[in-house]
Amino acid sequence: MGYNRDDQNWRSTTYFVREIVKGIYKGGNVMLNIGPRADGSIPPEIKTRIREIGEMIHKNKVGFHGTYPSPFAEDSQDWGLITQRTEGNKTKIYLHVFEWPSDGIIRVNGLKNKVLKARIPSLGDQKITFIQKGLYFMCKDLYVSR
Repeated sequence: MGYNRDDQNWRSTTYFVREIVKGIYKGGNVMLNIGPRADGSIPPEIKTRIREIGEMIHKNKVGFHGTYPSPFAEDSQDWGLITQRTEGNKTKIYLHVFEWPSDGIIRVNGLKNKVLKARIPSLGDQKITFIQKGLYFMCKDLYVSR
């Protein structure tokens, strides 16, 4: 492909956030390949994307900073990916929901421990009602803005 100064097909902020989560999930990192114009300026579209990515990560920072890959297989959750963080003797998992299931229920299969609580940090630590049955956990009827 290469550089094309006339290319106006900008990737969305959502695309980049997903790529960053995938990088965390796979134990790696993501490089945003942005380049300045010949005069050294950064195109406004790129500035906008970087600002929006930063806002999204800041708003959901506990699910990004200091997290690492989870043992859940990438294809085991059709709605997104899971990262985790260990604090003391507790492990917290973070659900990165990319596609809301049509039945409105988020299912996490294969849990080995009891779920103590579920929250949405980006919405002021809003509590979530959930059900845990054996090795799976589900929550439903959540409204999360995009």
